[in-house]
Amino acid sequence: MGSRSSWFANFYDENFLQLVENAATQAQAAEEIDFLLSKIKLSDKGRIADIGCGTGRHVLEMAARGLDVWGFDLNPEFIATAILDLPSETTANFVCADMRDALPRDFDLICSFYNSIGFFSDEENQSCLDRWARDLNPKGYLYLDLWNAAPIRAHPRSERSFGLPNGGTAHEQGELSEDARFVDRTYTYRTGVGKPVIRKTRFRLYSQGEIESCLSRAEFSISNQYGAIDGSTFAPDSPRMITIAQID
Repeated sequence: MGSRSSWFANFYDENFLQLVENAATQAQAAEEIDFLLSKIKLSDKGRIADIGCGTGRHVLEMAARGLDVWGFDLNPEFIATAILDLPSETTANFVCADMRDALPRDFDLICSFYNSIGFFSDEENQSCLDRWARDLNPKGYLYLDLWNAAPIRAHPRSERSFGLPNGGTAHEQGELSEDARFVDRTYTYRTGVGKPVIRKTRFRLYSQGEIESCLSRAEFSISNQYGAIDGSTFAPDSPRMITIAQID
């Protein structure tokens, strides 16, 4: 990967895991997989890829249901954690890989949770979608879970603090880029020991029209769009934009 590394190369560390420990739980992953599988019907032999799987919460949930699932993530420590968390009686495949590179093919479903497609330049994001379209079997599905841009753009600046399970704190400051295409966030972690740790992120915000255009260029057809995992129809004020698309 080399020079392509960016903010995400060091953002996803132990501090991040502390930040999301109480929010991104295995129970929440189970609810999200319940929703996904209620909307996408796969055969018993369906092959699934979770791109940007992190520590494997969604992969573990799908594997526990007997599905043939692969998890891909750039972070080797996250992949190692996922492998350690995999119960001995459960089968799943974990691969340390950059989603911008070629991955195994012939999947029936590719999942991208939590805005992972927005990490890169517009050209690289589009290239990922183009490649995923090629990696899917005929009539294969894409499950794309993004933040809805509109509520974030409605608040150009944001600030909030969190208590962490380890007793430390995290302070988040967010600001839109001048063209409102990106949200930049700075996280300051304090544990009471040593200097604060500062991490910065930049996510691409996609409107409904923009993501529809990107998917169309990759030759996907949108089947449905939802605003949350409660199945509500996508609306301008929805917190998320969950898109289910299929190869044309």
